[in-house]
Amino acid sequence: MNIIILRTLIIVFLSLFITDILIQLGLFEKFKFIGKYFTKITKLPEFYSITFVTSFGSSIAANTMLASLQNEGKITKEEVFIGALFNSIPVYIKETFQYQIPIIIPILGGIVGIIYFSTFLLTGFFKFLVVIFLGRKFCRYENIIARSKIPHPSLRGSQSEPKQSDPKGRCEEQDSSPVIASPVAICNGAKQSPDRFGTGSAIPKNEIVSPSARNDRTEAIKNSFLHTMRIFSRIAIIYLIISYLTFLLTKTGYISELSNNIIPILKFFKLPECTLIPTTTFILSPLVGVSSLGALIKNNTITQMQGAISALIGSFLFLPVFAIRSTLPNYTGIFGIKLGILILTFSTLLGMLTRALVIFLILVLWR
Repeated sequence: MNIIILRTLIIVFLSLFITDILIQLGLFEKFKFIGKYFTKITKLPEFYSITFVTSFGSSIAANTMLASLQNEGKITKEEVFIGALFNSIPVYIKETFQYQIPIIIPILGGIVGIIYFSTFLLTGFFKFLVVIFLGRKFCRYENIIARSKIPHPSLRGSQSEPKQSDPKGRCEEQDSSPVIASPVAICNGAKQSPDRFGTGSAIPKNEIVSPSARNDRTEAIKNSFLHTMRIFSRIAIIYLIISYLTFLLTKTGYISELSNNIIPILKFFKLPECTLIPTTTFILSPLVGVSSLGALIKNNTITQMQGAISALIGSFLFLPVFAIRSTLPNYTGIFGIKLGILILTFSTLLGMLTRALVIFLILVLWR
């Protein structure tokens, strides 16, 4: 067990460290165009690209933008609903490079890890299709402009912000896009400055790394290491606490009581008893559950098919628990109780249905 914990923590640290170095060097800033690209595909008004890009740094700040526009009567509840779903898509992009590829796939192994990762992406893809459908049906730019009386370019900062002229008389438009901050820096409580929306989503670049450090790889590595150590220490503490509580609850019989409700599910899918504890602990911590399943798969205690189904069942059960425990307070605080619960319920059910679909496909196709 100690080896599993050590191996998992090493993978987590390396993934955070490497990702933050890439951010410090400015690699992810090249992807700011993604927001406009996605809004063109969905046919959404272009100001949604601002909240979309902001979600890479802070989904709370992005959703606060939508709530502010709704409070001002510039967008409807339907448009807020669509925008909230749209703002959640960057999570799938970020976690692909921060969590799924560097952590989940190595722990679960190639085939099982890829199945789990593909299910994760499939959820984001289905959500994107929903945004396209609802956006084209309810979210018309002409209606928003007529209602809000705000010229479209001002939402990009081309009219609301002055243009600077060079000596030759040419006019240059100021870049008003929100700055994408390092996720590690955000978790560390990096100070945020209010942007023109008043949401505090824009984080000055020099508060993350100085301009000279961007050209200095040694300085970038040093800054990334310090940032990573702070956030990693929190992750490691939580991980160790959850692992210890899982061990303690197992010894005291609490996990056994909780597992009794999961046993019928495992029997239905004909999974061995050894998958019971990993599947149950998945509800408390996916990382602990994945680590336990990965060890069972590598030791050939369970087959890859059994490992994939167990991981997806654990993820299926984890989603509603996570929604109530972590996401519900944020959504209801930003969007109000009724709309916040509606958005959260839809997202959670979509994720659960996607996992149920993949489990069904595994049972039908994997012989």
